[in-house]
Amino acid sequence: MPPMMIPELLARCTHLKPDPSEHPLLVQRGQEIEEWDALLAVAQRHGMGPLLYWHMRGARVPLPQEVLYTLSGTFVRHRHANQVRTRVLGQVLEAFAAVGIEAVVVKGGALSHLLYPEPTLRPMSDVDLLIGRQELLRARQTLVELGMSAPLPPGGESDKSLPTAGTIVEGVWVGIELHDDLFESAFDARLTLDDLTLPPLSFSLGDSGAVAHTLGLEELLWHLCEHLRFHTTVFLPWRLIWVTDILGVAERFAAELDWDRIAREYPRVLSTLSLLQHLRPLRPEVLERIPASAGQRPRGVGADFAGWPRYSLSQQRGKSVVRIVKDTWLPPEWWLRLHRGLDSDALLWRERWIGHPWEILGWMRHYWRNRTENRAATAPIEA
Repeated sequence: MPPMMIPELLARCTHLKPDPSEHPLLVQRGQEIEEWDALLAVAQRHGMGPLLYWHMRGARVPLPQEVLYTLSGTFVRHRHANQVRTRVLGQVLEAFAAVGIEAVVVKGGALSHLLYPEPTLRPMSDVDLLIGRQELLRARQTLVELGMSAPLPPGGESDKSLPTAGTIVEGVWVGIELHDDLFESAFDARLTLDDLTLPPLSFSLGDSGAVAHTLGLEELLWHLCEHLRFHTTVFLPWRLIWVTDILGVAERFAAELDWDRIAREYPRVLSTLSLLQHLRPLRPEVLERIPASAGQRPRGVGADFAGWPRYSLSQQRGKSVVRIVKDTWLPPEWWLRLHRGLDSDALLWRERWIGHPWEILGWMRHYWRNRTENRAATAPIEA
């Protein structure tokens, strides 16, 4: 089934510095929830389970007992998992430093400590590290010496990252992804160690006191926005935890970010913020510093793509033909703007009537070409 719209209750849980004056609204929205199972499923899919529990507990929202058990269990599991991953990350960084490998921690591995009130609130599946391309195989060997499985890519050559190395510690899978470019090969941008122009941000790894580093502020915010856009596709769902990261950086560091540089070098950051403000408004005191107008409210704020090829025709069997056609060819305006990097006020007609249909036609051609080739490959050979 296609994902539901993001409920307001869950969108408000993207605040990393809650305002007590909003607690009555959270209580009201919580009392309006009729299908908690559906909400919990959306929270799980978007990586928001711990934040939902944290906000509900802070606002004293009355919850059904089984919902409370589920959320508290999720919170405890992520606390244990993040503690284990933080400890292993510290060991990896120490081992890299011992052999002279520079590593920059990115995404959840850094943000959980730099940005979130406690690391538990930022779930992550793997830890991502940016290193120099010339160090990839030496870093892989270091991970092997630490007891991790670290497969080589096909042919021994990497395409901007190595396959995830990992191990199981205390029942927790700890994956380490080594990247020499934070953008995938299909992306139209590069971000390598040599491309970094800003001093890295330092943060402490939990209670150990060990210091790690992540991207400089403007590059950090740019990478997060582009990561969200790149993963907002006709195949992949966007995730609310990525939105939380972006809004959290913008709010926490609003006074320190060089917004003129962002407008000049990374204009899609402002486009992204203009769209995300409709999902969860930024604080007024932050908006005074950010040159990103919310603009007109797009239709379908918080919606995701719900057509083909994300969902096969068999998965959409319960829909009418008209609904399938509309979901495929006329996706929600908010999603389309996010997918194409357009702000709330940019003209949409070119992407609506040319860009998106051309993309769907391209995937249709790809699908039929692969299907034809597979049929030819499996056809019986006549004697």
